[in-house]
Amino acid sequence: MANIKLALTIYSLTREQMNYGWTTEDCLKVAKQLGVTGVEFVAAQTFGRHYPWPTDEELYEVANLCAKYGLEIASYSGQADRGKRSDLLDLSEEDMLAYAINDVKCAYTIGAKAQRQQNNIYPSVFEKLAPWAEKYGVKVGIEMHSPMTPREPNSEAFNRAIERAGSEYIGWCPDFGMFGPNFMLGAKPKNLSPEEAARLEAMARQRVRIPSRAGMPLEVVEYFENSKGMSPEEIEAGLDQFVLTDFQREALHCLLFIPDLAGDTRDTIWEDYENIIVPHTVHCHGKFTRLNEIGDDPTINTTKAVEILKRSNYDGFISIEWEGRTEGPTVPVLEKHINFYRNVLGITG
Repeated sequence: MANIKLALTIYSLTREQMNYGWTTEDCLKVAKQLGVTGVEFVAAQTFGRHYPWPTDEELYEVANLCAKYGLEIASYSGQADRGKRSDLLDLSEEDMLAYAINDVKCAYTIGAKAQRQQNNIYPSVFEKLAPWAEKYGVKVGIEMHSPMTPREPNSEAFNRAIERAGSEYIGWCPDFGMFGPNFMLGAKPKNLSPEEAARLEAMARQRVRIPSRAGMPLEVVEYFENSKGMSPEEIEAGLDQFVLTDFQREALHCLLFIPDLAGDTRDTIWEDYENIIVPHTVHCHGKFTRLNEIGDDPTINTTKAVEILKRSNYDGFISIEWEGRTEGPTVPVLEKHINFYRNVLGITG
């Protein structure tokens, strides 16, 4: 039988911390008021410049605050930053493993049973992390975050690492944003030079096979959602009304004009989520960027994602993660979405 609990990632209150000086304790008070039973910490946010090496005293201080408010620590979120050393272009496997082990030790010290790890850790390092996760009793999940899909090459490399390790202590942390707005319009390509086609396709294969926003401004997402019936050329011309980075423009160009980008990884995403990701899920992120009248994100089928977890007898947390924009306070937005989750999960009281 599934045992799904709700947590709040403190990341959801970044605006309050940055603009209004909220402390970690202020955020924990809100989490308690919202009725969740756990919290998730993004370590780089909570411990600032001391990350990735927060002291035991700093970790104990946060753990004690959570105990004060009766909150479990659902996850300690690490950062697999390959640029941690300024003297290197990229981390060696040895250095990356050392940082990853340190994150596991910090998760253990703070009292977390799960740890989110970013998907830019090397799959070979993730496999080597398994015995350390077992030693400290911390389950580590690679975040399945857009633009990832379960069958893309990087995901498949992680799946092979998980299978080889054969440990329940390494797996996945699906972020429900993976089910968000689909830019894959299936448009027919225009006539590109071989050089341009090769360049754009290489970029698309590496970074832009996306089922969601890929960091696009909300107004651009809405523009794409309302562009059915327009030609790719018309859609691209309309992008001039938005302020976009060069990367965003090229990404959107890829999606409009490179053939077959809407293929294999999107067509089976729900089936792949259930059969590939969920059996190895150790933690979840309940991402949302907007709300409808019932408190759900209309671009993400939250109910379906949760029902699949329930069928799998998932035992763990879903961390509510707000990543949208609002003119007013964030807390009422969180409250409405958490109440939606409570209804879906049948949580009363």
